[in-house]
Amino acid sequence: MPSDLYILRYSHDLGNCLSVINLLTIVLEGGVNTAEETGYLATARKQIGCIAIMQLRLVLRLRTPASTVLSLSSSLEECRSLQRVDSAEHEIDWTVDGPDERFLGDAHAVSIILVEIADRWFAHGGGIVRACAREGNVHFRMQRAGDSHSAQFPPGMDHEVQAELALLVARFGGILVGDLDSGHVTVMYPRVSS
Repeated sequence: MPSDLYILRYSHDLGNCLSVINLLTIVLEGGVNTAEETGYLATARKQIGCIAIMQLRLVLRLRTPASTVLSLSSSLEECRSLQRVDSAEHEIDWTVDGPDERFLGDAHAVSIILVEIADRWFAHGGGIVRACAREGNVHFRMQRAGDSHSAQFPPGMDHEVQAELALLVARFGGILVGDLDSGHVTVMYPRVSS
């Protein structure tokens, strides 16, 4: 079967078995004939996405923080690559607002934390993650699309999740600020002086 050969040929570039399984579901979607089969594959892809995020978070928890100099553009580029097509229901726009500043942080942790927050934050509506430097800190500000008080948006992130993410950010050198119920959240890291 051509799809099997395709997966075999490119699996070494996909990072792990979950990616291969996810690719297989994409290939299978081209041959489904019923709504039931389509629904089954969609559920499978969502489960794969959840397991992948849990895997990333587990790796993050077991690592020793390694602070290094990062750039805004490279961090957001990594976030774009980590952001799974099926991990949030609506599109997220990762943008650098202003010059490409440098900051101190853990490269792996920053990207995972931002994607984790964005996935939870934008699950029910698109939005923007805007990186900018202000008052000696680099800010990754997250804002949902449209009016945050609109009825189309559910209440903010669960407070237990908020506390867990705040601990992760603090452990890896950043600060999580903002009222999650207002529709905005900001992660801050110290900027590197020029």
